[in-house]
Amino acid sequence: NFYGWAKASYELLGFVYACGTFGRKLEVVQVRIGAPRDVSGAHYEGALREQHVGPGGSGLANFKRDLGAWVSERDLRQLFRRSIETPRIENEHGVPWLVVYGVSDNTRAFWSLESARRVLGYRPQDDSEVRYAEDVRRLLTGPGAGAPGGRLGAPGGGAPGAGPGPSRPPAPRRA
Repeated sequence: NFYGWAKASYELLGFVYACGTFGRKLEVVQVRIGAPRDVSGAHYEGALREQHVGPGGSGLANFKRDLGAWVSERDLRQLFRRSIETPRIENEHGVPWLVVYGVSDNTRAFWSLESARRVLGYRPQDDSEVRYAEDVRRLLTGPGAGAPGGRLGAPGGGAPGAGPGPSRPPAPRRA
């Protein structure tokens, strides 16, 4: 898609400038920002009640993903500050170019913070699992979490072993 193409293009363009192709080497830190927004359960409950499954998955799948990608304002500020103030960001090939993920130290994180920690000294302070603990408890372990159509995120939206769930008609084809 265009978003993925544009993101890769901008990152590679940063690499060209960091290599010194057009003169002196420009220090470049590319930050892939996760979910810098409120990911409280209220945003996902409607989808859970309606058993809605959209292109990104169920409301619960989106909730879990956003918990892993969440970044607090405090952590994002620190990451940008460290990106600017770190004196040397050269990689193992001597190129001052770095791609890092802008996420907090989340229990459900699926992106690595290793480069940001090692090169920039990034030390995130927050965790979505702590910040949204009540929503996690209510949506992931609360009443109805194991019922068919419930909140476990198994295929079909039901509990594991409960079957495939309701079938959906295929999307209409465009002419």
